[in-house]
Amino acid sequence: MKHLSVFKICATIVAISFASLFVFFATNMVLTNVVNYASSLNFPFIFACFPHLFLAIEMVIFAFYKYRYNRLDEEYKNHHIFSYSLQFIIISSLAIVFTILSGTIAYNNFLIDNPYPYVLIISLVVHLIIIFFSSLSLVATLKNKDDFKKKEYKTSYIFKTAGLGILLFFAFNRLGAFINAFFYMEYHYFFFTILFYLSLCVPLACLVLMQLNNKMSKKFKIISWSILLAFSLITGLYTLITGINDPLLVSLVSASMPIERLATLPIDAILLYGVNFIIPIVYLLISIIKQEKKEL
Repeated sequence: MKHLSVFKICATIVAISFASLFVFFATNMVLTNVVNYASSLNFPFIFACFPHLFLAIEMVIFAFYKYRYNRLDEEYKNHHIFSYSLQFIIISSLAIVFTILSGTIAYNNFLIDNPYPYVLIISLVVHLIIIFFSSLSLVATLKNKDDFKKKEYKTSYIFKTAGLGILLFFAFNRLGAFINAFFYMEYHYFFFTILFYLSLCVPLACLVLMQLNNKMSKKFKIISWSILLAFSLITGLYTLITGINDPLLVSLVSASMPIERLATLPIDAILLYGVNFIIPIVYLLISIIKQEKKEL
């Protein structure tokens, strides 16, 4: 069991790392194409970024699927598989449409090698595989209609899911930026930039703590969120103060901040440190209020 647990942990870390790198890569493709279109360049080339964006979205949805599947009662699992399989089929079908548009309207060629060799062919194959296996899962669940029981959710749950999905996509994106940094960072300035790079891991840390929140004691919640908030403040304030006073930091980490680099606006920093500061503060305050009520 211990060996199996270690294997699962390692497999999860590898899967999250790969998904994060891909989400970061796909987001950069979209941003680059959107900025190029805004600069009055050829519109059809924007089609090429969507198949990768859809695959990145599917990775985030799959993370939701696995997490919720493991928490569901057995009677609801068939409908859960059916619902997510249908989502994958729809999203991958859209991705195939945009891949075909890219090869016909945008490039007039399916053998392009940008951003990597045979990108459109690989995109078609990957999304066809997703549709194939999702269809198999769909058919398998429909064969067991007797166990097909849907769990009813409140409307607030839908909004919560959408919010968590956006946050998870953002967390994967920022973690991908952190991992990607090790391939290009100036190691001569390692200690100058490391606090910024560590701040990129905070959104995912927030999500992990949010999911563990109900399993922790009130005192442990206060300690955990206090530590994360302190870490966020140290890394965030260092980056903001140093970046304002020393343009070298901004230059060194610019590859991790694509919106800021392309649009010349500090949108990346606002989003990152907004999430890093606001979520720990809100959860810490909630934990403190609940603790005080308990003591009363």
